[in-house]
Amino acid sequence: MRLKKLPAVFIARRFHGHPLSVPTLHLIPSLTRTLKKKQLPPNVLNSISEQQKTTRQLMIFLPTVEIVEWVQAYLSEKGIQTEGVFAEDPDRVEKVTAFRNKKFRLMLTTTILERGVTFPSVDVFVVDAGHTVFDEAALVQIAGRAGRSPDDPDGDVRFFHSGKTNAMLDARDSIMHMNKLGERR
Repeated sequence: MRLKKLPAVFIARRFHGHPLSVPTLHLIPSLTRTLKKKQLPPNVLNSISEQQKTTRQLMIFLPTVEIVEWVQAYLSEKGIQTEGVFAEDPDRVEKVTAFRNKKFRLMLTTTILERGVTFPSVDVFVVDAGHTVFDEAALVQIAGRAGRSPDDPDGDVRFFHSGKTNAMLDARDSIMHMNKLGERR
């Protein structure tokens, strides 16, 4: 392509013409320590609680199945209804369908839902965004889950982390670069 020997079309905008949501980075120095205690830091819990006061659904991406499972139990203890989904979950199709049909408002997931699914009016949080499972490509795809509906093209995307990684910074820069290219075309 770069040698101009293959025909190519570059599409820098979404089908509905709106830009990708740019993730905000939220530093929580105690994040790793708190997660090891099987707790969520207060700022994450407060962000979830505030988001749940809106009409939008929320997807929270977590790095491992183990974390999905205990976060689901933890949030349940706090009175927040949620479902968790991961690759080996035998009920994953039913849970994704129920989320799409707005049977519940908060979905915990691993990277299994980083691509190939569309939910209108959804915000996206990544907890422990500095984990090695979240590379640049994964973070860009995850951020792309927000704002996919032409009726609601904006979404709140937050990366909660204990220290910035190149993957996080590169993902954010890639999204901003694509948005600039999309403006020009």
